[in-house]
Amino acid sequence: MRNLNIDKGIKEYSINGDTGKILRVNTSDIGIIARFEKTESELMKIADKYSSVEENITINTLTELDEEVKKQIDYIFGDGASNIIFGDTNCVSLAGGQPIFMNFLDAILPTIKSDIIDEQKKSKKKISKYTSQVGK
Repeated sequence: MRNLNIDKGIKEYSINGDTGKILRVNTSDIGIIARFEKTESELMKIADKYSSVEENITINTLTELDEEVKKQIDYIFGDGASNIIFGDTNCVSLAGGQPIFMNFLDAILPTIKSDIIDEQKKSKKKISKYTSQVGK
């Protein structure tokens, strides 16, 4: 059987330098933006729920919020992504003044935007080779 090697734009990111925790994601996939936009309001609801119960928060509430966020992260980045990113850590735990899941999103979203722009530039350059020959 023959094999086709297709560049699908998959990038690998180690989480906090841990080579045992590699997140593989196609950051130039426009679908990732659509999935994020679809879940953005859900993530905001979760953040609002967290802040509204912050003073009287229980372990059960934190566990529920963790599960909800991880479900959304897995929807955006693929099944199992949240386990790679957060491991056993509750992702609504605070670090640097905000929930850990927000720290992750703050780290990866600029990368996604940059990768999409880079891929568009490459595409434009390749397409121009063919379109510049039209009319000759």
